[in-house]
Amino acid sequence: MIALAADPGGRPVAYADLERDGHIDHLYCHPDAGGHGPGTALLLTLETLARSRGLPGLYAEASETARPLFERLGFSIRHRRAFERDGVGLHNYSMSRELSARPDGTGPTPVTDALVAKYMGKERSDRNAPYHRVVAFGDSPEMMDNLAQLALSGTKRATAGLLRDFAGGEPMPHVGCLAVLLDGSGTPSAIWKTMELLIGPLIAVDAAFARDEGEGKRTRSDWRAMHRLYFKRQAERGGFLFHDHIPTVFERFEVVWSIAATELRRQDCAGGTVLLRSRFRT
Repeated sequence: MIALAADPGGRPVAYADLERDGHIDHLYCHPDAGGHGPGTALLLTLETLARSRGLPGLYAEASETARPLFERLGFSIRHRRAFERDGVGLHNYSMSRELSARPDGTGPTPVTDALVAKYMGKERSDRNAPYHRVVAFGDSPEMMDNLAQLALSGTKRATAGLLRDFAGGEPMPHVGCLAVLLDGSGTPSAIWKTMELLIGPLIAVDAAFARDEGEGKRTRSDWRAMHRLYFKRQAERGGFLFHDHIPTVFERFEVVWSIAATELRRQDCAGGTVLLRSRFRT
């Protein structure tokens, strides 16, 4: 499976290749794209795909240049590999990472598995449900309720999160993947499909994306003001430095199923769904 990353103009700037057994055969980023997050985004996307296939882990042979990126994303060095090519001595690192349960306890549950399986038109079978994310908008129950309603009404068709959060355990979205949206009580309210994914500095948001987020005045200036406040709160909690050029994941989505109350019992959701410690603003 090959994953591609493109710039805002649609030009490919990076790619990665995941083989059936979890081997990352290639990871390449154009030099001009270095430092802007495509390598991180691709590796996190491969992790999500590997989980969807039920793979126990990932492994790769990383160059000296790529080694720090793999280490930041939880890969460990198994051994250093020395070899020769055309009479030139070379080396790389055999690295691997186990895909154990997420450290923050988030992710699909039997309840969300059953809902996604039902949406897909399958018989109720947790094992048959495709891998999906479990997400919520905001950092308070009230905000989560309000933003979930905006998504259900069709006003909100986009969301933004910091790239660093996905490196911390949150599953990386990719075009076509599904997500179960929770409200402020942790109850599933909708399923959405990712339609577009862009990565860039926070300040690079454009007017069209700000409008699609559906919040506040729906202008670029208002979007920037709200998100600065939100991500500054997150930075204070997480102990990291916030700045206008912090790498950000801009995601557009389409709600494909609004989950009616009759589709689930609240007590099932309370016991089976883990509320994501939300890192999304909208």
